[in-house]
Amino acid sequence: MPGGLLAMKGLVALQFALSIPVAYWLARRTLPTGAALGVALLSLTNPYLIEFSHHIMSEIPYLLFSLAALLAVDRALRTGRLRPAIVSAILVASAILIKPVGLALGAGLILALRLQGQRRAAIAVGSGCLAAVLLTAALGGPFALTSSARSDELDIHNPEFQSYVSRIFERDAYQQVTERASLGDLAGRAARNLWGYVSTNLPLVLMPFPALLFEQVWTSPSGRLILILLTLCGLSLGLARSLRLHRPEAWYLVVYLAGLLLWPSRGVDLGPGRRYLVPLLPIMLIFLINGLQRLLRLIGGTSHRLQPIGTAVLVAAMSLLYLFTARDITRGERHYPPSWSGYYEAAAWLKRHAPPDAVILARKPFDLYLEAERRTAYYPYSPDPGDLVRAIERYQAAYVVIDSLGRQETPRYLVPAINANKERFAIAFASSIEPRTYVLRTMDRSGVRRR
Repeated sequence: MPGGLLAMKGLVALQFALSIPVAYWLARRTLPTGAALGVALLSLTNPYLIEFSHHIMSEIPYLLFSLAALLAVDRALRTGRLRPAIVSAILVASAILIKPVGLALGAGLILALRLQGQRRAAIAVGSGCLAAVLLTAALGGPFALTSSARSDELDIHNPEFQSYVSRIFERDAYQQVTERASLGDLAGRAARNLWGYVSTNLPLVLMPFPALLFEQVWTSPSGRLILILLTLCGLSLGLARSLRLHRPEAWYLVVYLAGLLLWPSRGVDLGPGRRYLVPLLPIMLIFLINGLQRLLRLIGGTSHRLQPIGTAVLVAAMSLLYLFTARDITRGERHYPPSWSGYYEAAAWLKRHAPPDAVILARKPFDLYLEAERRTAYYPYSPDPGDLVRAIERYQAAYVVIDSLGRQETPRYLVPAINANKERFAIAFASSIEPRTYVLRTMDRSGVRRR
């Protein structure tokens, strides 16, 4: 594995490890010690958190900063002091810079603070959100600081940041033909997403079963119904109690999930839908354990032993299921998927053959930079083929990478732009792995290749 990739994976794993004690201390604000330890254990063993704990993606860094922000706001509410709110504002701003959905975190915290009469703290958090939005827009999007560091004088512009809002109002964000969504389209999307999350994604991330039992439980109507009801009852009971207390994590969860209902999806959108829930998992586990404890209290009546014993048995059983599921999920991850193997093969070729000062346009420039050790930038997310040529001229880009990573931007924007300007490109490299990744060498107007 390349040294840069290994270092980044180690950093993500460290952030995941740090998020576990933060999740415990956040859980202690509403749960007894034993139940809070159960939340920490379930967060540590949840297969989806384990899966993302070594991926060079924004979910785990965002998770750490969002949990820390919630903990700081809780301290501001308990002490009435402004300093913890300022710390939270800095953490929220950092979360927004990592992932734009951090705006949901800021909105949830501001709402909770206002409902509890903490006006100054709410203004502090709001100021942090505003500063992050302005800084993100000025720098060109999430991870812009990292992008600038790797590209020297290049004015890196991340088109993903601008596309987040525009995608919500597109009728079908996964097709090349862009049409604006009507109110009816948005209402229908919200209804489909609500059913997808309630019937599939939420139960699967909170109550996953190992492959050995999956078919028997999930394909059985009664088993699936029990799983859905158990998840929804536990979450709803815990969330309702926290909303009555105006807990910041409760309002954050509500705002975040409301945003997910409007996000474009492919049908039930199982894979991406579960990814969107990863940063919420420790918080949802807090509410789930809280709600299931209340159910045990209702079942046990005046018995004081049933609740802690039942909670311990429940956490132990869920942890075992989590670990077996994590084993099944990670068993196939000892090697990169073919699409990523081809991408890194292309990056290795660029490292060997591209000049040290070469600029490369790609869909995943940061990952490419870690292996190729060349300056990288995003290609423009634009339906106008001329924008790609202008980006090449602006950056004096010598190469363009056509990936097969499965993201819609490459077939939607890059491939049509290249087809419209075929005389400006020549294939320099094709990966040996299917699906293929291509490295194209760019030509100037006179047909001379760039160096």
